[in-house]
Amino acid sequence: LKMAKFLEEKNIEKGDRVALWAGNSPWWAVSFFGIIARGAIVVPIDFISGKERAYNITKLSGAKLIIQSNYKLEKLTNIDSVIIEDLQFLLEKLKPISKLPMLASKDIAEIVYTSGTTGDPKGVALTHENIMTNILQAYKHIVIKSRFTFLSVLPLSHMFEQTVGFLTPLYRGDTIVYLRILKPSAIMDALKEEEINVIEAVPRLLDLLKNTIERELESKSLTRIFKILMKFSENKPQRTKKILFYSIHKKFGKNFVMFISGGSALNINTAKFWKNIGFIVVEGYGLTECSPILCANTLDKQVLGSVGIPVEGVKIKINNNEILARGDNIFSGYYQN
Repeated sequence: LKMAKFLEEKNIEKGDRVALWAGNSPWWAVSFFGIIARGAIVVPIDFISGKERAYNITKLSGAKLIIQSNYKLEKLTNIDSVIIEDLQFLLEKLKPISKLPMLASKDIAEIVYTSGTTGDPKGVALTHENIMTNILQAYKHIVIKSRFTFLSVLPLSHMFEQTVGFLTPLYRGDTIVYLRILKPSAIMDALKEEEINVIEAVPRLLDLLKNTIERELESKSLTRIFKILMKFSENKPQRTKKILFYSIHKKFGKNFVMFISGGSALNINTAKFWKNIGFIVVEGYGLTECSPILCANTLDKQVLGSVGIPVEGVKIKINNNEILARGDNIFSGYYQN
């Protein structure tokens, strides 16, 4: 609410676009909800994007303000700007905003620019209804009975991390842990110290962690015995696998429950590796235009090589090898395109 007040003082009105170009942190979350509480539209920019892409997105979206980071050497100067690392000092003396704007479910909440792999970046306009629908779909699809702690390692500028690792956990009352630096040793430290239950991962991260485990086993001349145990564990219950591979589970902490995989297809061999050593990997499928989840496996049932079943309220059919989908989570079009 203080962030919304700050934006009011910056003359940000309902419907104005505010670009958010920064790494994951609690201040990214404060900025996001402040923009929403002001009735403005969030335009997230991937933190690894270069200055030219960030510039193009601010131009295409007509952003009035950019929240950017000191950790980017090249900053945008063509637009009113605030540094995200300064927010804790700028907001300290402000009073929370007293009046929230009236918003309709069909109002745009954010414009998310696609990677541009199929040409120029296209702004996916997602409404409050699109995003809230998908949060509720995710909540009902993967039923978790207790409060969880999520480790955030994927960019919040992408809808996968935003819906699965940020908005749905907060809706459930879960805890989210952010890393100051994103490297494998920092991930392993957080797993030990923070009692992490869930990591959302792209398949590349699951490959990387698998390779790290295999290299460590090789350095200790344990590869042969590991392969024998893997073969033995194939159809054994989860509890047995956890005992057989206790030394690996120990690295992830006693509370670790699952990975949630999305963003691209998970290699079947990687999926088998994690399953055979007793880890749950819940794979799903979606795209930015769908806020983003269309279907997913569940916590109770994972089918290797499958992205599971449609979430509640999504209808899917396959027509001439094209996936057709319908649901309230699906966007109505690209911004000004």
